[in-house]
Amino acid sequence: MAALLRTGVPVIETPTLMVWGEADVALGKDTTYGTDRYVRELTLRYLPGVSHWVQQDAPEMVNAMLSAFLRGESVPSAD
Repeated sequence: MAALLRTGVPVIETPTLMVWGEADVALGKDTTYGTDRYVRELTLRYLPGVSHWVQQDAPEMVNAMLSAFLRGESVPSAD
């Protein structure tokens, strides 16, 4: 059985990649803080100067991150 948080919500056990645009005006970077409490194997990458639409704004970098993650390799940083 998956570990449960105090609220009774199960912790996500599946390895997860989150790619976040730092220039997202709708959902600020602070929205991501603490996500690792809910996702055991979280890889979080920020894209400076990129909006909410990360795949459209930075397709080469997002594709490189996704490819590395899916191959089980170290996910590159955008900085």
